[in-house]
Amino acid sequence: TAFVSIPHANLNYTLAGENQNASNVFNCPPVTLSADAINNSSSIYSHNWIFGNSNSSILASPSATYFQPGTYTLILSVMDQYGCKDDTTLVDYLIIGGPKATPIVTPPLDFCENTFIFSVKDTSNVTSFYWNFGDLMSSTLDSIAHGYPVAGTYNPTLTIYDKENCSVKYDTDIITVLNQLTAKHTVNPNPGTTNEPITFSDESLFKDSIVSWYWEFGDFNNSDKLSNDNTNQEFSYKYPYTYASVLTVTDKFGCQSSDTVLVKISGAFQTANVFTPNNDGVNDIFQFDIDIFDTYDVLVLNRWGNVVYNKKGVTGTYIWNGTHNDGNECTDGVYFFKVVGTIKDKTPFESSGYVTKLKG
Repeated sequence: TAFVSIPHANLNYTLAGENQNASNVFNCPPVTLSADAINNSSSIYSHNWIFGNSNSSILASPSATYFQPGTYTLILSVMDQYGCKDDTTLVDYLIIGGPKATPIVTPPLDFCENTFIFSVKDTSNVTSFYWNFGDLMSSTLDSIAHGYPVAGTYNPTLTIYDKENCSVKYDTDIITVLNQLTAKHTVNPNPGTTNEPITFSDESLFKDSIVSWYWEFGDFNNSDKLSNDNTNQEFSYKYPYTYASVLTVTDKFGCQSSDTVLVKISGAFQTANVFTPNNDGVNDIFQFDIDIFDTYDVLVLNRWGNVVYNKKGVTGTYIWNGTHNDGNECTDGVYFFKVVGTIKDKTPFESSGYVTKLKG
């Protein structure tokens, strides 16, 4: 007697969701499938379900959840103990509506950076976005750059909404980052005064990996210092001005980070107390020794309080050459001067005192 084994891949299923508008048609995910294989013979050895959502199962009675819009096909394949097979395919058995999008996470090009670009493409029926970056930070922009300064593993997600407030959530690739080198320093006192010792202190994050500290004090001589430790630095500024102090740190991986602090210095400008306008090319003009001014006004008085020189809107370093406003030379002696104006950083300044004209 011949025996023929013929398995049959028969099935039953139910679909459940809150937004069903027709048989097997839903307006919004999620939709849950409960399925059962109907065994016509006790000889069925294995089951293989393919749900059409990148998931599968080998159970006889599996369940699956569809979280995204789309049209899905269900496949059941069975095999009996003799190796005979059969399958059933339900094409487009489930249709789920709702908003659609493809989230994109672009990693930084630079190994030293931890800033990722989050964006979307292929959007359909989307009215709003919600990015959850996995670090307690979020955004409602469709595209945004987001940095992870602290080492860790993060699980960003994108949730999109349509005009019916149907929401669809997408998981993106897991992000793993190292601590991002972050330079930081403090300046004390700030504001300070001319010729006062100013202390610069390193406050960089993750400094255990730092191998060099490069300090730039931002003065007019471009003073700087390279150090192999984070020892505090001291520096004094000769002129009142707003300076940009920069600390650049480099770690053992070659990554760099810079931090800038504006240092406000006040105080008087230093000027000579004697000048000799004898045309020998040395000390012929009473002037500032550095050009850091926007414009200023100059007033010069003699010992009796009479104005001998008055000039407005002066630029450069020039104060006085020892002559009256009419160009005639003033007599040798002690004169009072007052200069009022603004520095190039727009800070008002005033400088006054006495200067001796000595032609010789």
